Amino acid sequence: MTTLDFLDIKRNKIAGSIPDSFQKLTKLNFLDLRFNSLIGKLPDWFGSALSKLTVCALTGNELTGEIPISLGQATLLKTLALEGNRFDGEMQMINALSNLEYLYLDDNMLSGRMNDTFLANLGALVHLDISGNLLTGNLPAHLFQRKSLTILDVHNNKIGGSIPEFVAENTALSFLSLYHNSLTGSVPASIENLKSLAHLDLTSNKLNGTITQAIGSLQNLTYLFLSSNNFEPAAIPSYDFFSGLTKLRELSLGQARRDGEIPNWLGNLSSLILLDLSSNHLSGTIPETLWELTNLRYLLLNRNRFNGTISPKVSQLTDLTMFLLDKNKFIGDLTDFCSKSRSINFLSADCVPGSVEITCPCCKLCCQDRNKTCNDDILFANFDPSWEHNYTRISYSFSPNILYETNAGN
Repeated sequence: MTTLDFLDIKRNKIAGSIPDSFQKLTKLNFLDLRFNSLIGKLPDWFGSALSKLTVCALTGNELTGEIPISLGQATLLKTLALEGNRFDGEMQMINALSNLEYLYLDDNMLSGRMNDTFLANLGALVHLDISGNLLTGNLPAHLFQRKSLTILDVHNNKIGGSIPEFVAENTALSFLSLYHNSLTGSVPASIENLKSLAHLDLTSNKLNGTITQAIGSLQNLTYLFLSSNNFEPAAIPSYDFFSGLTKLRELSLGQARRDGEIPNWLGNLSSLILLDLSSNHLSGTIPETLWELTNLRYLLLNRNRFNGTISPKVSQLTDLTMFLLDKNKFIGDLTDFCSKSRSINFLSADCVPGSVEITCPCCKLCCQDRNKTCNDDILFANFDPSWEHNYTRISYSFSPNILYETNAGN
């Protein structure tokens, strides 16, 4: 079948390695072998023999070894999807693929150092996902200067240094995920130049300084995750900070060294489906306006220094899926909430039988003040930009056995 130009046999149970006979398919333009059980290495001839490929998708197999140097000869490639395999080694050959628009290399074991030449020749990129690898070095400034790049996902690597101090005006980038790296320094004020940014995730780095007011000017933000950093201790940013973020659906400030009380105006963020204030030094009572956020699905208030009585208005949040109250000094009765809840899957509180704290017949976990390690899991968002489905937030999960470094609320 040497004239074949389109081959799609994804989502089967095909095992074994890619056969050498495939090098005869020199006219192949589209190759989709995703989600099979392929093993072994990509053959050395892969890029040179299949040099007319524009789409190559090998996602979700068990391919191993280094990406062959010959792949750099497939210069017509526009989509390259190798995510979810076990590729290792470096990826310099990718720099030769100057026509690439969609590059997915996430969830492998690729290494190498990011610098000013890293993927610098790929000026046509629209999606770049290299998350879940072993990359080191610093974030190149040129990745923030692309006119067509809409998704930049480098989370879960070993990238250090700081976010580039000067971010040029950019109306393309809408998805930026840097979480779970080793970034230091402060968030630059020039981040406000990312005018179209809808998704900003800086979770689990070593960022310090203040939370810059410039983030508040990103009026298209729907997801803002700043958790698990070393910001200067301060209160939750003021109303002026959030007043322009009317599209915000998810806000995570967990373990971000916040203190003081929850401000009343937080109830103005009526589109919120997730609010994470966990593991801070927040105190006082919960403002009544918080119980007006009836779109909430995830509310994390645990591991703080809150006190007072839980208002009966909590029963208005009938669609909560996850509700964490533990390791505080609340009192109250959640019996009515339990009876009205439509979808609660995980509810935790200080509700040990016989205590004077919270009555909670539907709690999945009851903590005691002296148990400092109760409910030490941290909530992270799962997001996977995929070439079939564009990008979307699909679910949330706990990352187990990660101990908080704070004793807030104990």
